[in-house]
Amino acid sequence: MEIKLIVTDLDGTLLNSKKCVSEETTLAIANAQKIGVHFAFATARPERNTLEYAERIKPDSIISNNGAKVSVNKQAIRTVCIEPHYAKRMIARLLQIDSIRLCLDYDDISVTNCDDYLSWGNWGAVYSDFSSINYEGIQKIAIESMDISLLSTIDFEDYDCHFYANQGEKWFMVTNKQASKYNAIKFLAHYYKIDISNVAVFGDDYNDIEMVEKCGVGIAMDNSIQELKNVADFVCANNDDSGIAQWINTYLL
Repeated sequence: MEIKLIVTDLDGTLLNSKKCVSEETTLAIANAQKIGVHFAFATARPERNTLEYAERIKPDSIISNNGAKVSVNKQAIRTVCIEPHYAKRMIARLLQIDSIRLCLDYDDISVTNCDDYLSWGNWGAVYSDFSSINYEGIQKIAIESMDISLLSTIDFEDYDCHFYANQGEKWFMVTNKQASKYNAIKFLAHYYKIDISNVAVFGDDYNDIEMVEKCGVGIAMDNSIQELKNVADFVCANNDDSGIAQWINTYLL
């Protein structure tokens, strides 16, 4: 196989359970870049919440907010936001449900009514009671709910959006339909003039299924959900055993 671009999810994939990148993985990625392979993050996090890892790994590009934004060399080349008129209607509907909390992810700030979200460190989140909302530029809406059935009455397709669950978590995501990781990877591959068949991707969760299934080589971590393993070309070692490094060292270097 000829791999020209490697794309990896962060949490549960590139990052181990301590939210760190191993030395072995850091070295394997650097060695792949030395032979001309581009390397990219593809994460549901806002870009500003990836920078500590970007300083260490030095990716060529970052796909953030679940595909809503694509940056190359710290410059945005694609941004897909939720349409403001849909955002207004959807947020109003969500705020009618008392037991859920929201986080609106913009390019340079996240606005939330969830105190837990604010405790994750200094990455640009501010508290709001949502009495005043800017509906322009929302790349992703994160929803906290202990009971997913509360959200089942909302058809997110009506707002031209996709709804994503997360493995074992109480947080869910909503983005514009066009803002998937796979669509962002297709855009990035075209930017680099790379065929999608020459792209290898690593993931572990529901929002990684499409990219793992449709990109040239799809690799599921051993700690992945079974649905992802079912569509993957390879299953590598888990994120605590530097699974990405093991695969790169075996198949690329």
